[in-house]
Parts: sequence; C-alpha cells; structure tokens
Amino acid sequence: MIVIGLTGGIGTGKTAAAEMLRDLGAAVISADRVAHEVYRSGSEGWREVVEAFGEGVLSPGGEVDRRRLGDIVFEDEEARRRLNAIVHPRVRSMVEERVRELKELGGKATVVEAALLLEAGW
Repeated sequence: MIVIGLTGGIGTGKTAAAEMLRDLGAAVISADRVAHEVYRSGSEGWREVVEAFGEGVLSPGGEVDRRRLGDIVFEDEEARRRLNAIVHPRVRSMVEERVRELKELGGKATVVEAALLLEAGW
C-alpha cells in the first residue's frame, strides 16, 4: 500500500486535495481529527493536558477547549513544546494503527493529512 503524506499551512488546500484523492479511491486519515480523539474527555491525553495546563483549559462541559489551550501555547514556546510532547506521539501512534488496519484490509493508497507532518518528525 502506498502512504501519501499531505501537509501545508492553514488554508493551503490540504482538505480539498485529500477529498480529490478520496474520490480517486484513497483512504484519508486526518491527523487533526485524530488529535480530537486524543483530547477526548477522560482519555489519557485529556488527563495529561489538564495536568500540564490546568482546568482552565476545559469547557464548562469538561472537554478540552482547544481555543483556550491555543491561546496559551501560541504565546509560550515552552508550553507549545509541552503540548506537542503530549499530543504528537499519541496522534502518530493512532495514525500508524489506522494505516496498518487499512493495509490489512487490502487498501491500495492512504493519505495522511497533517499540517505539522514534517515538524512532528513523521
């Protein structure tokens, strides 16, 4: 199976390109959607984020408020490194597992859409 890494900044057309490739038969894995799973309330990732950044990053419903968290990490390089150390390994592991599953199912091509593909060392 061929695995295609699709990367680029915000608004560069990653999602549109991924949809075109999906229309041609490729499976698409969105790292951003996988990251949402890492933040899911009660998960190990959620617990580590709350431990690292405090309950102030939670919405009234107890979910990680990515906007609040973003306000913290975009202003503080050390905080961003700490968040990336929590999130990136989990996202990578989950993406790799999905790629393995798709390969076992006989998939021919999988696109991994990730804005920070290179920055995360993938």
